[in-house]
Amino acid sequence: MRGVRATRYVTPLREGGSLPGVVEADDLGIYVCKFRGAGQGLRVLVAEVVVAEVARLVDVPVPDLVTVDLAPEIGRYEADEEVQDLLSRSLGLNLGVDLLPGAFGYDASYVPEPDLAGRILWLDALCANVDRSWRNPNLLIWPTRTQGALIAIDHGAALYFHHAWPGSNAPAEELAQRFAAQPYDASEHILRRHAGEAAAQDADLAARITPEALAGALTEVPDEWLEPVPGGSEDAEPGLGLVSSGQLAAVVSDIATDRPLGKRADLLAHERVLNAIAVETSILPMRFGGVVRDDDAVREELLDPHHDYFVRALDEIADYVQFSLRGDYEQDVVLGRIVEENPAIADLRERIRGVDEDASYYDRIKLGEAISQAMDTLRSNDADAVLEALERYARATVVKEVGGENGAVHVAFLIHRDHRTDFEQAVDDLGDEWAGRVDLRLFGPTACFDFLPEYDVPDEEGG
Repeated sequence: MRGVRATRYVTPLREGGSLPGVVEADDLGIYVCKFRGAGQGLRVLVAEVVVAEVARLVDVPVPDLVTVDLAPEIGRYEADEEVQDLLSRSLGLNLGVDLLPGAFGYDASYVPEPDLAGRILWLDALCANVDRSWRNPNLLIWPTRTQGALIAIDHGAALYFHHAWPGSNAPAEELAQRFAAQPYDASEHILRRHAGEAAAQDADLAARITPEALAGALTEVPDEWLEPVPGGSEDAEPGLGLVSSGQLAAVVSDIATDRPLGKRADLLAHERVLNAIAVETSILPMRFGGVVRDDDAVREELLDPHHDYFVRALDEIADYVQFSLRGDYEQDVVLGRIVEENPAIADLRERIRGVDEDASYYDRIKLGEAISQAMDTLRSNDADAVLEALERYARATVVKEVGGENGAVHVAFLIHRDHRTDFEQAVDDLGDEWAGRVDLRLFGPTACFDFLPEYDVPDEEGG
């Protein structure tokens, strides 16, 4: 891929949990930047590149991609603490997606060209893309394009198998076949009515996906985005494995002894593994940094002494996952509302207008305190509104502290897997209702970090 260097961070795109942002680059281009330090990790960027290259093989239009080199100074003057933290975690090569001027989101009023719609559906089935539904079409309409207006975007949810390679001694070919044999569920795909066009083009499209073509697609992925996995080269770091005892299994990984354990990258990797497994099955998240001697010690010191507790806890959260909803205020809109609804604040604001700062010192302090109290009241009211709108879908909720001066809400939800679709739709509806006042972002599904059972854990002698 062509490489550029970011020259300015323009604005975040607060959609989903990854917090991409618009950046300007030294080639004078403007890109949507997907950051290596986001919660989903580097493998999402790998999926974006590989699927985009495969899309080009089957004549599915996608935006141009570049690597974006992010230097430390880019985030130095960013006021938003969440964004600043993300930028500091993302130094080095990130993924840039060409920002298409004049493009707009796909909706039901647009009638796609049938063969192209069939090719997009075929591509998603091939790459196991689970994220092209009416809730999130990930399609753009770009009227200025001369060869068809439909553009496929956002393929980080595809190739999901590589987020949790199984700890197995099976050959890589066997593992690949196991994944390929899984049927693709197109029941919620936005273009599912074009399954006939996909089937009609299957032979032609499949013939284009040769080993040589796939090898060419993989060469576009920067080496520094590749992470060791089980079944890799002999000198690679070991990947994940399972240690079983009775009804339980612990997900483990060998650690390197030639470097300190506990860097931020280790913590993020630990979280990614937990969340990837939580998508598929129930898991109890263990505190990061636990180290034991070997597999036998995992059984003798962890699984066996606490067997009954772990089984009981897993039963409690079986079929449940956690979602976290966070929101930030549009500052100007919210401050305007506070002034409008609080005459005392409006009077104080008018009193200090045009008055020297020293002369109005105490009034300014009173104004700041009054606005702070009003913000606290607004946050409390909005947290109640979130619960009123969404807690009916949850088994349990936790209202958490918001971060930053613009933080609006932060609520964790324990959601049954069968209720996930209804919950996400309710979040979308709330986001539409609050549009222009609060930017809502939904993170999940994740492991149940905030909802672990709280009964007593037996000691080792009593286990």
